[in-house]
Amino acid sequence: MRLLLFIIIMILSNFNYGQIAFDKERLDAFVDHLFDNEKASLSIAINKDGETIYEYARTIKEIKEEAIIEGDAHSIYRIGSITKTFTTALIMKAIEEGKLELDDPLSKYYPDIENSEKITIEHMLRHRSGIYNFTDNGIYVAMLSKATESTKVKELLATLTSDFEPDSTFKYSNSGYILLGYILEDLYDKKYEELVNEVIATPLGLESYGFMAQVEPKENVVYSAMHDGDQWAVIDYFTNPLIVDAAGAITMNGADLASFWHHLFNGDIISKASVEMMQGMKDGYGFGLFPMPFGARQLATHNGGVDGFHSNASYWDKEDMSIVVLVNGLNMEYNDVLIGVFNVVNNIPFTFPTWTSEEVDVNVLKTYEGIYETDSLPLDITISIKQGKLFAQATGQSAFPLAAQSDTEFKFEGADITIIFNKPNGFHFNQNGYKATFVKK
Repeated sequence: MRLLLFIIIMILSNFNYGQIAFDKERLDAFVDHLFDNEKASLSIAINKDGETIYEYARTIKEIKEEAIIEGDAHSIYRIGSITKTFTTALIMKAIEEGKLELDDPLSKYYPDIENSEKITIEHMLRHRSGIYNFTDNGIYVAMLSKATESTKVKELLATLTSDFEPDSTFKYSNSGYILLGYILEDLYDKKYEELVNEVIATPLGLESYGFMAQVEPKENVVYSAMHDGDQWAVIDYFTNPLIVDAAGAITMNGADLASFWHHLFNGDIISKASVEMMQGMKDGYGFGLFPMPFGARQLATHNGGVDGFHSNASYWDKEDMSIVVLVNGLNMEYNDVLIGVFNVVNNIPFTFPTWTSEEVDVNVLKTYEGIYETDSLPLDITISIKQGKLFAQATGQSAFPLAAQSDTEFKFEGADITIIFNKPNGFHFNQNGYKATFVKK
């Protein structure tokens, strides 16, 4: 659920804004290239002028007796934090209906939250509330994994301390968006899941819409998978919907998500004035949206990540085009997937990637084995060797392979993790810019 910062810098040439006539066979080939090289299991959908003009997938639906059963372009994914854009649309709808104001204090609805009298609806929409993001803490997630009622989450939220004074800075907080979902439920006396269906999914004909529940492959809902260095393996864990709720629990296929993105920016759900407010950025985040650079352009976008799923939806205003990239298995950097898709769609010369890794003597790898701890996180990381390859495993999570970049530097591109063994008893850890130093126990 962590917010990813996509930095895409390139020069666009000979591209006519507003006109799209890309090579669909080449985009098919790019998807095939990633899947056949076991780098990504993915689905892409493109909506232009309200019509689906492209949808293609090479996606793992499930694995039986080591055989991969593929889904199709209609397969349903967990879209993670893109749910926040749905939540924002509902909040803006409530404001348009006079049920809510952007400057309403949180104390009006949930006075037990620290600083609730200073925190406004707008602060929560912009991740400037200071409310601690409890999904960053494995202890809290473990507490809620078996919860069956939202009251347990509300009780936990009331115990959290603030990270900073409201509106003094930006810090991504799922907690704030979960609270926005509760406020919507209170205003309409309906479950958040039902509100999305009634206000957005049903009117727009988004038939694949759903809320996170145990996966049922027969209904074309796909599992996620992790590559262990030799082959794909299904990820069998499942986040309790109560933990992510209005911050990340929606499921949908690519074409329906691209359709939602089109209707949102065309004023079919809320007014265009409200959409413009959503796009007003402060510290790189608006209301349920953030800007993503592509060459000279700024796309309105949001991404998501939950249980091994990765997702991105972007709106290209000059073309009235929405691009959705959904991934349920990743063995490379997700940003590189997006760059490839955007290059092909925009007819920009682009060479399909190739992948190599260094061979490191197993005796060197053995010196890295052990259990490592840090003061920065409430978990350990175990480093071990399997079939001559280095693996890492965080407390309570699945093991993941580490591809050698040198004798001391290793990467797991599926989650943008770099581990550098800088001394005999420790390593530097970097994931999406988050850094920590681990020391061997």
